Amino acid sequence: MATSIPLTVEGDDLWVRDVKASWFGGPDDPEDSGETASGVNTRVHPDILGCALPMQGFHHPATDRSPIPKLPWNTYVRVTNLKSNKAISVPLIDLGPSLTAASQAAIDLTETAFKQLGGKPAAGIMSVTYCIPGAARFLPADRRALAGNGLKTISLANSLGRPAAEGADVQPEPAGPEGAAGAKPAWPLQSQCDEFYGDPRGANGTYDPQWAAENLTHVPCPWVLTMGERHVPFITVHKKCAASLTRVLNNIWQAVGKDQGAIETLHYNRYDGSFVFRPMRDGHALSMHSYGIALDWDAEENPQHSTRHLFQNDSLIVTKFKEENWIWGGDWSGTSIDAMHFQAARVHS
Repeated sequence: MATSIPLTVEGDDLWVRDVKASWFGGPDDPEDSGETASGVNTRVHPDILGCALPMQGFHHPATDRSPIPKLPWNTYVRVTNLKSNKAISVPLIDLGPSLTAASQAAIDLTETAFKQLGGKPAAGIMSVTYCIPGAARFLPADRRALAGNGLKTISLANSLGRPAAEGADVQPEPAGPEGAAGAKPAWPLQSQCDEFYGDPRGANGTYDPQWAAENLTHVPCPWVLTMGERHVPFITVHKKCAASLTRVLNNIWQAVGKDQGAIETLHYNRYDGSFVFRPMRDGHALSMHSYGIALDWDAEENPQHSTRHLFQNDSLIVTKFKEENWIWGGDWSGTSIDAMHFQAARVHS
């Protein structure tokens, strides 16, 4: 019997309510090699918090009839144990479970996430509801239009049975760095990032998924953006940088006359990433990428530590980021120079 996935669209979010969750990966799952579709190995990282969803679009017969659209890896999924009402947010790291699995599970959790949510691995399954914030945008346009007719947008807190703040339907966004209307953002020093952006450090040298769920967001790019041969539908950044980055991208798009050809001539379609949790190269302090406040563009033509790079101080992308007070790595001296790199944190006061 095929697994039923009761997907609903509520505002910008996708919801799947009252379904079964199973667990996978790690040393206690002998039938699992640890390899995942996102590249994370659950045997190498047995304590990782993550999930797998049965998504269409991967041309895999076990999941292609799922109503869940293809989502980017590291999309955050909010999962609630229906028995205890405990909830956690975990990143999407794999494809599955199969729609024909005997468990009839509609989501797989890593063993650590399953335990943290209150599940007992020996039991194998538990009843959950899960929400994928902002994921409605990945549905085909006709399904979005159909789903949008007459559906009520409700808050995450209300949907999970917890009282929202009185007089408010949703949690407020974290305060940004802008001051008076029209003022440029005032970014913190690198040494102040934990205080300003929150501490992203989690267990066992990885990021804290709760921090990520509360602080990261997706900013769509108005032009077609690629990373290698893969289309990138949005840029993952800290919420405090989102409005500023949106202005930067829109200003660039306006300046080139909304011409994709001009974007490609300037190499602004060549994107090389934003949020990734790691220390600075040749250092122990966290990279600014770990906070979701740094972006890399066209690494091939703007190699790190090289004084020969495509982007220059008068390049459109550089001037538009600087208009928002972002720091450009091309201004750094000596071996620190990094012309592909833009960040929302100051090196010097």
